[in-house]
Amino acid sequence: MYEDIGTSVGYRTQRQDVSARFIGLGLVLAMGAAAGSMRWFSRLP
Repeated sequence: MYEDIGTSVGYRTQRQDVSARFIGLGLVLAMGAAAGSMRWFSRLP
């Protein structure tokens, strides 16, 4: 029963670049930290 399962059920390995997502998230967090710092130290009205 399990001898031929490899031919009917399989998977494919696919490489995908996800560095742009991490860079974007880092930029958003850095901008949020900068805005929070400016707000904390009363640099913004």
